[in-house]
Amino acid sequence: MNKPIFFFSDMVSCLQISSDTNIDSVKEGHEISQQRNLAIDMNAREQEAEAWVKENPSDHDAVSKLLSAAQTTIPGIALGACEDFALMAGTTATCGGALSCEIIGNIGVSPGTSITGNFDAAPIDATRCAAEDGLAALTSGFTKSDNFGKLMDTGEMGGVTFTPGVYKHGTAITIALANPTVYLDALGDGNAVFIFVAGTTLTTCAGSNIVLINGAKANNVFWVIGTAVTMGAGSSLKGTVLAGTAITIGTNGDICGRAIARTAVTCETHCTVGFSDCYTGTDGIVDVSSTGDDGTTSSEVPPEAICLFNSKCGLF
Repeated sequence: MNKPIFFFSDMVSCLQISSDTNIDSVKEGHEISQQRNLAIDMNAREQEAEAWVKENPSDHDAVSKLLSAAQTTIPGIALGACEDFALMAGTTATCGGALSCEIIGNIGVSPGTSITGNFDAAPIDATRCAAEDGLAALTSGFTKSDNFGKLMDTGEMGGVTFTPGVYKHGTAITIALANPTVYLDALGDGNAVFIFVAGTTLTTCAGSNIVLINGAKANNVFWVIGTAVTMGAGSSLKGTVLAGTAITIGTNGDICGRAIARTAVTCETHCTVGFSDCYTGTDGIVDVSSTGDDGTTSSEVPPEAICLFNSKCGLF
């Protein structure tokens, strides 16, 4: 009997597959092909923006929107079973100090078993997240950066406003005390995705913060870090943090999202991890634009949008 033949097609290829072909390998190749097609499309839009710059050098707003349009079609990172976790560690999860660590969601450790300290969440089975989906999510993040990531000129993110897209740096990225606030501007697109990829580490200073504006959502933000993440006291991150080794959250620090590490996750004391009412909206949404009595629109960031779950907000 002749073997059945299946066809998978996309914009540039058609794959002929016999019944004894590994379908998972085909799906993976098909996904990579789709990402490359998307990269080609993004490159075309960026070339369009560059041409517009030459012809209309003073129209910065139009150029920004054109560049952003090329990036907003990027899909997020599939987390599989890891999506069910607020905190997931490969070896140990530790809450230091006398105060509790608030985990808004599930906590798990695998293949290790050590959960120590005053966590206010009950552990659940994390085997699949650790063995399969967590590693796949890290790999997916690095693949996206290879296919269509924007190279960051510097690893320092403080004081910078980022529009949707994939941003990568070959070594470490930091948020330093001189400019401790980073803005993620979705430009009104509630589905906009932000992916930040570092070859080695992510380090944030004490009191640093990520501010989501104009429709940006924490569940559409991803940090893909090659080795360790170290957060200063009272520091706040938004989104899913995927670390190749460990994540350390400083005293009174918080991650409005997920902390997923291949080795340890350590909360020095009184940290918070999980999705909640991040700032003034729900699911990590905050739109800081407002219309005054004179009909003009302002995008000044209000003071109450510069803190969450830490002492500088007066919440504790």
